[in-house]
Amino acid sequence: MKRFQNATMEYNVNKNDLVIRDVNTNGIFFAIEFFENTKQIKRVFTLYPVSIEIKENNILELKFFSTK
Repeated sequence: MKRFQNATMEYNVNKNDLVIRDVNTNGIFFAIEFFENTKQIKRVFTLYPVSIEIKENNILELKFFSTK
């Protein structure tokens, strides 16, 4: 999907969140917050339809869907 080609992903240990930003605008288009000291998802913010799954070996899988 072309709109995700210029993005950065950052994980903030202190805030316990994962953020994906557009490189050109620095705008957040996806963020996920975890409960403290767990791998449980507390809250999700997204501008696009997404499926979130925690796979084996604690791999976080994000599948963004086309809006067209």
